[in-house]
Amino acid sequence: MKETAFSFNGVEYMSTSAPGERAIEVPIAKPFLDRFSEDEYFEVGFVMFGQRGYFDRDITHLVIDKYEMHDDYENLLNIDIVDFLEVREYKGCFSISTIEHVGRDEDGPNDWDKPLLALEIMRKAVCKNGFMFVTIPLGYNKKLDEHITSGRMCFDEMYYMKQIESRVWEQVDASDVIGAEYHRPFPAANALLIGIDNERIFQS
Repeated sequence: MKETAFSFNGVEYMSTSAPGERAIEVPIAKPFLDRFSEDEYFEVGFVMFGQRGYFDRDITHLVIDKYEMHDDYENLLNIDIVDFLEVREYKGCFSISTIEHVGRDEDGPNDWDKPLLALEIMRKAVCKNGFMFVTIPLGYNKKLDEHITSGRMCFDEMYYMKQIESRVWEQVDASDVIGAEYHRPFPAANALLIGIDNERIFQS
């Protein structure tokens, strides 16, 4: 798959050759990840290890993933994120295309409010001057999209990316991604929310 140039908040990036939205999520996340050593942050969803070739360091941070099994990764905790009880232990939290699965793609009935609880748990685990970076593909979990549109799920800063041609992404306004469809017209996500909490939100 080809790499393409794209802009996020006025900064030019090159996409990776990864499929779908992962091609832009990882380049955007990397400058934020570079702020922390591996023991200072945790990840929800086992994603970054699969993209480790993009980073210039070993990937060893704590990962919380209820279902993923990987014998080669020692710091993988197989629990539900809502059962993670650490409080203000970490400087950073990252989650790449995972929150949309919480409460939807699990054993048992759907729990459409569970992503809101997951986000609350994640915030509690981050220290007062901490930082959180979350990406959510839009159109995959329509109930979660409704939480975002209504303001029930929100972040200190919210940005939107839209795939305007195959593997060509553009930063847009929130109004430009309303009604976005997953797998239509392009495979996987066609619109993406990037949610960022910085230290301001943890100072209350």
